[in-house]
Amino acid sequence: MKSLRWSAVPGALAVVIAILLALRIDTVMRRSKGWQGNGCIVGPYDPSERTYLWLLTLSAGITLLVTALIALAAKTAQLRVAMAILAIPVLLMSTGYLMFVWTGGETTNRPNVISECSFG
Repeated sequence: MKSLRWSAVPGALAVVIAILLALRIDTVMRRSKGWQGNGCIVGPYDPSERTYLWLLTLSAGITLLVTALIALAAKTAQLRVAMAILAIPVLLMSTGYLMFVWTGGETTNRPNVISECSFG
């Protein structure tokens, strides 16, 4: 296995993660840009938000797996360090966001949103 050639894969996956994050965050922000009082979100639920979330989760998992395999198969310490330098910020950012969303931090990430808004 040519580790140096494979080292481009985590970089490409990092770009994919960044694009998916940007697309998903933009979709959520466009839907929720109309605010009615105390955090009342206006706009219909968009199923693509959940699709982007699944793609982000898959991309982060593949990035972690590929980076670990390359680091284990690397013959030089420089390549191992390069993989760590690439993987740590990308995975911290993406997994932090994913943990926030999957654990319920985004209360509007459901088809049947129960509004916490008080009308009246």
